This record gives sequence, C-alpha cells and structure tokens, in this order.
Amino acid sequence: MNHLQLHQAALPDLSANQISRLPKDQLAQFSHAVQELHDWTIQMRGRINRGLEQRYDEQIRQANSFGEEESARLRIDDVDLQIDVSQPKEIVWDQEHLIR
Repeated sequence: MNHLQLHQAALPDLSANQISRLPKDQLAQFSHAVQELHDWTIQMRGRINRGLEQRYDEQIRQANSFGEEESARLRIDDVDLQIDVSQPKEIVWDQEHLIR
C-alpha cells in the first residue's frame, strides 16, 4: 500500500438545526453511519498504536533505560513521522494523612 486516503462516507455536513429536522428514519441512518465510522476509527487507532509500538519498541526501551524517573516522555522523530511516547507516573499517597 503506497497511499491511503480516507473520505467521509458521504455523510452530509449538517448543522444541529438541520439534523433536528431530519425524518426519524434518516436521523437513525445518519446516527448509525456516524457510530460505525466512530467504532472503525477507534479500532484502527488501536491497531496503529500497536503497530507503532512494535516498530519503535527498541527506541522506546532504550529511552526508558536512560531515565531513572518514574515518569517518562520522549519523542521519536522518523523523517515525517513524530511519535510522542509517555508512560504514566505511578502516584501513591497516604489517604489518612490527606484527610487530616
């Protein structure tokens, strides 16, 4: 695959007012089409993220090994692709102390 183009699946660009005046069956179809596009986008984002993790796994591990911090943020620049990687910091607090 050399080039990928995504097009809005012939979904009209309607205002909220226009949408509110659609017949119920058209409103249901429009809502269903947008939900399918949303679900597909979430699935594809997950696959892309997993693919990026696989492709740049070595760079991520190397960057993490340099830092002693509990929280890490790094950027991988690969020509036209910039990937921001962050790992959440584990936060632990003494709830009893905070209540006082």
